Amino acid sequence: FVEFFTPVSKVEGNPWHLLKKKSADKKDSTWIEVPIKMVQDSVNIRFYNFKAKLDPGGEYKLNLDSGMITDVYGHLNMHSVVNFKVREEKEYARLMLTVNGIGPKAFVELLDKSDKVVRRERVVKGMADFKYVKPGTYYIRAIEDRNGNFRWDVGNYRKKLQPEGVFYRREPQEMRVNCDYEETWDVMSVPLELQKNLNSGKKNKE
Repeated sequence: FVEFFTPVSKVEGNPWHLLKKKSADKKDSTWIEVPIKMVQDSVNIRFYNFKAKLDPGGEYKLNLDSGMITDVYGHLNMHSVVNFKVREEKEYARLMLTVNGIGPKAFVELLDKSDKVVRRERVVKGMADFKYVKPGTYYIRAIEDRNGNFRWDVGNYRKKLQPEGVFYRREPQEMRVNCDYEETWDVMSVPLELQKNLNSGKKNKE
């Protein structure tokens, strides 16, 4: 994801450009542009999550054009470039999470210890499949995405629409290098009134 210092108000056109180095040869300085989709986070509007097909071991840079993003204070962004390299496939973990007790339209999020969203995947045929996850400890949250827009909606009082359901799993998920995990989670296994305290830094001491 990309984090801004202040909340984003407006994005003009397509300021994002993801480039991949064509060759691992240091003498070859050719970069090719690859498709990318940026989506503003539904909970924290300072965050943008990006969707792109990244090759293990690939070297990339994300360019952000200047003057195309406006924050809530009316300030325009400056040009910036972020360079990064994707780890080899064997350096990642995978989580295949079967989710029970939730509607057919839902998505699952992996959270770090600061409660920030690291990854988000739709629930497809009852499963959220997280591939190429960086090893570490994660907390898991599920969102009942009733309208299928891949973000959490607060509801609408006038239309008598309730906020979309939010569920937290009690156990953190440890992800180790080169390991596949198959887990099953019933989102109603813990009463809702207790789940809100299960996310990072607010665990029950039961």
